[in-house]
Amino acid sequence: QGKTVLVLGMGETGLSITKWLAHQGSNVRVADSRMTPPNLDAIQRIVPVTQVFTGKFVAEIFSGIDLIAVSPGMSLVEPLVQEAIKRGISVVGDVEFFALAIRQLGRPESRILAITGSNGKTTVTAMVGAMVKRAGCDVEVAGTRNALPTWKADVLLKDGVLTGLPILEKLVTYTNTPRFKRLVLDICSASFRPQGDSLRIENIIVQSNGLLRIEGSLTIRGRDVDGDFMLGVTPETVRGIPGANSRVFVNSNPNGPPGLQWTRVRIAGTLDAPQEDLSTRLIGAAGMSLLLDAPGSVIGKGAETLLKPVLGEGAAQMPGKVIEGTSGVIENTVKAGTGIINKVLPIFPGK
Repeated sequence: QGKTVLVLGMGETGLSITKWLAHQGSNVRVADSRMTPPNLDAIQRIVPVTQVFTGKFVAEIFSGIDLIAVSPGMSLVEPLVQEAIKRGISVVGDVEFFALAIRQLGRPESRILAITGSNGKTTVTAMVGAMVKRAGCDVEVAGTRNALPTWKADVLLKDGVLTGLPILEKLVTYTNTPRFKRLVLDICSASFRPQGDSLRIENIIVQSNGLLRIEGSLTIRGRDVDGDFMLGVTPETVRGIPGANSRVFVNSNPNGPPGLQWTRVRIAGTLDAPQEDLSTRLIGAAGMSLLLDAPGSVIGKGAETLLKPVLGEGAAQMPGKVIEGTSGVIENTVKAGTGIINKVLPIFPGK
């Protein structure tokens, strides 16, 4: 990080080294002796154009550098490379960077099997990878021809606390449970891996004992997010939300821990403004409870908050009075009841 590294060669290896160094915060300079090397456009999107050189090597390319990273096809007998070596500049390849990354990750238990040769490397690599996986090992296969190295990271967060999420602030109001404002995470783990131009986050597990558990996956593409989750809560958590137990938290999760009620939650939108569908369904459930259940059951601050988008602030504060107001005259009953139904059913078409 912060060092100036000269990458020689713009083939597949040169491109992958350039990406990794840029991610590490290095000052990257790239050169290739060809006038129109492959991956030139891709490298110019990563490195400033003023730091990309093509054609015959000149001395200025090698000035002010801390390290040289060479592609496998680059000859070390290049005179300017030899002069840099005499000045004490180290020359490394992608294998050295890979070994450095393994050490930085603190994963000495990782075992690496390297397959080299003139022909058949891709086939043998795929075959050996399949054999190791079949043996029950956690394996990643990388470096096949014309493919950039793949990676996967498993993350386990200890002593985590979740705060500031809009959905948590809503749940504080809906459920009258202050613990949602500062959610202590007893379990928080996930697996990260690239998927094309996206980042895939899988096996997400977030649990706050005695309150909730979240399981699911999330895809991030640019600034867009798309997530599918199962949310499990204790029955006591949603007892104060009208209709939540009977109309929202009704899904099953056979692999989840016992004692929780589950519902599926979709996440969409952007990283800056993510949108979830749970609030809308809770509002619909409260509205359906108003229509179909005893009005006396629709009480509490949570019910008032949920019903405001459906009935308006005044009516939401006294849902029982809405029903009473419709019982005086049949015509008013039909009009008022139809108005409520028209507001509720588009939000929550279920019963």
